Amino acid sequence: MADQLERMALAITKEIGWGAFDHFDPADVRRIARVAIAAMQGWQDIADAPRDGSYVLTCRMGEPSQHFGGDLISGYAEPPEVAQWIDAGDCWTCPQRPHDSWEPTHYMPLFRAPEVRCGADTTDYPLAAPGGLHPAIYRAQIIQAMALEYLKAMTFGSDEEFSLGQAMEAATATWGTEWDSDPQPRTIEFGIEAAQSDLEYWREG
Repeated sequence: MADQLERMALAITKEIGWGAFDHFDPADVRRIARVAIAAMQGWQDIADAPRDGSYVLTCRMGEPSQHFGGDLISGYAEPPEVAQWIDAGDCWTCPQRPHDSWEPTHYMPLFRAPEVRCGADTTDYPLAAPGGLHPAIYRAQIIQAMALEYLKAMTFGSDEEFSLGQAMEAATATWGTEWDSDPQPRTIEFGIEAAQSDLEYWREG
């Protein structure tokens, strides 16, 4: 990602003209490059995101967060989060942390959920879906929360690329395994625990 970032920064500088960046320092140019890379990957400015309560995938670009050791997470200042706009709080918030606000810079539509194999109103495992939330939607939210655990674990402190698609594949594979919490209805919290348990298994191996 670092090489890609530098190439993008150089290309932007050459295209616009070196003089246009006289008042920018190198960090500013790299920040612009990060935004450009995000747009190429399908990310859009958060100002254009729907604010009707629907869930979208969000991320924050810019200076790395000290919460993650001050390092970029696969190019992100903070890892992507599923979020929705809450009018009452005038803020974005994540289903995993409904009482915390979140300040993303970009968004994209959610990934297509894995196929539900047991009918339109059921899923392949029992779920503790919040009231009013369709089980299939909650299933997709759990898998995406798991994918973000894989993304954070596989990119934090590593120079190797690990994409969102790979994280989704890992989460979907773990979804189909037996969890320590089974046969209790599955929740986002249990999903995160299952992903962490799988990651710990591979670290020990």
